[in-house]
Amino acid sequence: MRLVTLVLLALVSAPGAAQGAEIYAGTIGTAEVVVLLDTPSEGHVGHYFYRRSGADIVLNGDSIAGAAFSLTEVVETRTASTPLDEPNVRTSGHWRLTRAGDGLTGEWRGAARGAAQPVRLRLLARTSGHPDGGHWEWEESFNGAAELDYPDMPYLLERARSGPTTLGPELRLGAGAYRMVTDARTGVSTPRLTRFPDAAQMQRLNSVFEADRALEIGQTLTCAAAIIHTGVRPEAGSVTHPRPGAVSVRIHHLGARLVSFTEEGAVDCGGEHTNYIFQSRTYDARTGARFDPASLLNFSPPGRAAAFWRLWSERAAQHVPGHPYGAPDFCSYLSAENAEHPDVAYRLTDRGLMVSGDDGNIVSGPVCSIDLVEIPLSDLRPFLAPGAEAYWR
Repeated sequence: MRLVTLVLLALVSAPGAAQGAEIYAGTIGTAEVVVLLDTPSEGHVGHYFYRRSGADIVLNGDSIAGAAFSLTEVVETRTASTPLDEPNVRTSGHWRLTRAGDGLTGEWRGAARGAAQPVRLRLLARTSGHPDGGHWEWEESFNGAAELDYPDMPYLLERARSGPTTLGPELRLGAGAYRMVTDARTGVSTPRLTRFPDAAQMQRLNSVFEADRALEIGQTLTCAAAIIHTGVRPEAGSVTHPRPGAVSVRIHHLGARLVSFTEEGAVDCGGEHTNYIFQSRTYDARTGARFDPASLLNFSPPGRAAAFWRLWSERAAQHVPGHPYGAPDFCSYLSAENAEHPDVAYRLTDRGLMVSGDDGNIVSGPVCSIDLVEIPLSDLRPFLAPGAEAYWR
């Protein structure tokens, strides 16, 4: 799911510094919480969530070093009628914490200074900081979570696991089977393999899918918080519990070597444009890493790429819907000028290779970001690299 970078950075309110972050799980009173603490930056020192809700609450403080320290938490207070130029945060609680071995103990009091609630936290993970002490930037989630080594991943995984989910029926496909897991808070729907030829590979793939799911849920919840922060909301949303939309994932090829998906949806964070998502992605079952199906094609000698473009573009032009701005070649991948480097993505199907439009154009997204045409293996063979056909097994 791709959102505006400004929105994504809102989740990581404390930038990753060289020493990294501390992630804790425990309780405030009897309520279960997960807490992330990091090096203070402009007063921000981290954030936390209650497992029952998953909504981030910002933590402010001067330091988390030493045997004891204090924190203040703040929450958004904006409603539908709040003017944008009015303050929209309030102090909601105060923390006093003491380090005890690998944990933290102390007390939490509400802003009204009522009865103190005991705090007991155990360390879950310490994450590595940015190598030069700068800022981590989270630009997109589905570019291989295992490759990102995202520093807040333990926190995001706990956040994703905390929400209520629904589990769909088992679906058989190709070499295995899977079930769709849907997060009730956000509508994010992602696959979980239930059958696969190699048990270790299935576990590795599911770990990658879970990390992607955690990023997706984190981004959607952050988007919802941004709607409250800006005072702008989607037409079908709610200021107290906005649903900005979510991206769903569908498996189209489940082979013993490669697994291919699409992610599709429309996300509205209250900005100028709705962000339309349509992206193809493929994973290597042996490594769990992202795999580029274009590597299965052989475009040597020069001119073969253009020949392949002619093969699929003539068929695709018959299926691209008309666009209010004019002819189907409004979508750049149908322009002959882009024949050598068309702005498209590929994914495997059980019958061959699907050519899909790029999802980078927000305005044309619903029209141009689609499946264009499926090239069967019988037509694909002249363009395959040696040994490539084995990847369909």
